[in-house]
Amino acid sequence: ILFAPPLFSRDAYSYAAQGLVVARGMDPYQTGPIAVPGPFADQVDPLWLYTAAPYGPVALQVQHFIVWLTGGNAYAAAVGMRLPALLSMAVIAFALPRLARRVGVDPRQAVWLGVLNPLVVLHLVGGAHNDAMMIALVCFGLLLASRGHLVWASVSVAAAAGFKQTAVLALVAVAGLVLHARRASEPDGS
Repeated sequence: ILFAPPLFSRDAYSYAAQGLVVARGMDPYQTGPIAVPGPFADQVDPLWLYTAAPYGPVALQVQHFIVWLTGGNAYAAAVGMRLPALLSMAVIAFALPRLARRVGVDPRQAVWLGVLNPLVVLHLVGGAHNDAMMIALVCFGLLLASRGHLVWASVSVAAAAGFKQTAVLALVAVAGLVLHARRASEPDGS
């Protein structure tokens, strides 16, 4: 699926067009993909063609980087949006079993559900969705929180929110995991 067109959604084309908007010095929060007519805007779902970017600044910079990396080729940029998704899957594969172990869940089940599940792979990698990076950073942040690292866990979740703002909701879990980790590390366990 790595070199096939994006699957199940045309979001990757929208990401590529937003990356080009940034590359051309336009404000992606003021204009939609229609600002870059031609090969980049042609494949964007009409629903999103006139819509300003709903994603955070980190996502937009990654999209800009992929457009630059692919030499401004619209199709290559859309397919190239899988690079962050693949990196994200590696981070999830690293963090998820460790987090599962720390919270008393079978790591094998966690890996199956969160990494090896064909639906996850097809959606996140096949669809080249930027949700993948948000999920990876949240998983990593939760792992850090489970070890009692409030500041670094919060930084990881903040970076995730730089992709999609809904990631900030994970701060509730961060607080709970940090509190639990610190209570568990007290000498008398209370």
